[in-house]
Amino acid sequence: MPTTKKVQIVQDLTEKLKRAKSVILTDYSDLSVPQQQKLRSKLQEAGAEFTVVKNTLLKLALQNLEFRTKDSSGMKNLEFSGPTATLFAYEDEIAPIKALVEFAQEFELPKIKIGFFEGKTIEKEEILELAKISGKSELFAKLVYTINSPISSLVNVLSSDIRNLVWILSNLKKGGEN
Repeated sequence: MPTTKKVQIVQDLTEKLKRAKSVILTDYSDLSVPQQQKLRSKLQEAGAEFTVVKNTLLKLALQNLEFRTKDSSGMKNLEFSGPTATLFAYEDEIAPIKALVEFAQEFELPKIKIGFFEGKTIEKEEILELAKISGKSELFAKLVYTINSPISSLVNVLSSDIRNLVWILSNLKKGGEN
C-alpha cells in the first residue's frame, strides 16, 4: 500500500516531467557532496533542477506520462538500476544538457543513462550530440549579428564617399600649403 508521501512524490515528479523541456537520467554514485553541490549550482544557473529520485517512484511517474515513452525504444531501455539523479531542464532545453556534459567530462561523473527530449527517448550518444549545439543566447547573438551585418556594411559603403571626399580635400589643402 503506497503511503501518501510517496503518492505526493510521484505527483510532484509527474508535474516536473510535464514542465520539463528535456530530462536526463544519470547515475550519480561516486560523486562527492561538494561535486554534487557544484553541479547543482551550475545546472541551476542554466535553468534546470538536479534531484535524486527513487527508481520505483520515477518509473511510476514516467508511466503516468505514457506519451514520453511511446517511441520505438520505449520503457524497456530505461535503466532503473543503481542510484538515479534526474536533470529537469525547464527554461532552455540545451544549456543544462551542455552544462551536465561539460561537468561529466571534467569529473567523469555523473554517468549519463538516458534522457527525454521533445517527447522522445534519447540515448547517451544523442545527449552528447545535443550538448554540442549552441544555446539559445548564443544563437540569438548570431542571429542579431547576421541581421545587423548588411546594415553595417551599407552604412560603411555610404559613409566611404564622404570619408574619401574629406581625405581628398585634406590632401588638396596640404598640397596648396606647400
